[in-house]
Amino acid sequence: MDSSFYTSKQAFTIILTGMAAILLTGCGGGGSAEAQIPPSASTTNSSSQSGSAGSPDTANPALPSGSKYSLVSSRGTVIETLALNPERNTYSDGSTGTGSLPASKSADTYTPPEPIGERGEVAQRILENDERFPVYTQAYPYRATARITYNGTSYCTGWLVSKDTLVTAGHCIHDGGPTGNWRTPASLRIYPGFADGYAPYGSCGAREIYSSYAWVTQANSDADVGVIKLDCAIGNSTGYFSYLVTTPGSTDLLTISGYPSDKAGGQQQWASHGYLSFATAGKLYYDNDTYSGMSGAPLWLENGNASAQAVALHTSSAYTAIGESNAGTRISQEVFDLISAASKLP
Repeated sequence: MDSSFYTSKQAFTIILTGMAAILLTGCGGGGSAEAQIPPSASTTNSSSQSGSAGSPDTANPALPSGSKYSLVSSRGTVIETLALNPERNTYSDGSTGTGSLPASKSADTYTPPEPIGERGEVAQRILENDERFPVYTQAYPYRATARITYNGTSYCTGWLVSKDTLVTAGHCIHDGGPTGNWRTPASLRIYPGFADGYAPYGSCGAREIYSSYAWVTQANSDADVGVIKLDCAIGNSTGYFSYLVTTPGSTDLLTISGYPSDKAGGQQQWASHGYLSFATAGKLYYDNDTYSGMSGAPLWLENGNASAQAVALHTSSAYTAIGESNAGTRISQEVFDLISAASKLP
């Protein structure tokens, strides 16, 4: 990274008002914001995905009208989140799980192929010094973080929020916008706590996948969120994350973990610590180190609580007037409602 852009990692929160909207590369823009990124900003997503002829993607079905954060299924069903989540809480409890493999499952051994390309331009997101570290994936919350494979050729990161519900980036399951394609549920496989070809908690398939109306119809990056309903209840064993509506303080330590493509071809889970740089209504910007393959990874608060408290899901890097940053869809009230509603679906 050009050191003239960002010479040191700093923990600070900047509230920017009256500025121009975000300019995006590879993701759609739009949406209201508490503050806007200066006009020089651009973002790139951080999945490690590739499309290929004959892949099992499916085209967008015709959709009825919906609001920005309505749930949309790969079958074309539109669900208003408040119908399932009328209480509009701001905090969802997590669980550390039992840590043991369910009797109905066995550990998997799996050697996925190297990633063979990207959807869109994906840049390196090591901010100055590389401060990432490997993690022991059978410890909580790393065992509640999963490697998601698509059609055996590409992957993303996701994190459990209930016994059978996994959150990831919207662009990991749908290309975004009216001409974008859905991944098919049958093409996805989820490996919680995966490490070096070994999945200690086995693997799960997807029963259905969901994203937001604004991502599916407009590729709106503030709504870049996806949910996978699993065909198993592995979260009882691995545990799952708490998630909440909040803006972290400038001194609150943030952690992110996922499957970067530069570490053993994405077969190892790595994490990094960092701090909030600034926030908008739809995104958090932070100085944690990330890399392609970590799209959908959880960003959580390190505050001594038993269950990790997720505040965002990683989606992209961004170049702003104050330097390079990493960015994620924040757990706003609307995103909280979307995740909570999906968690209640069968």
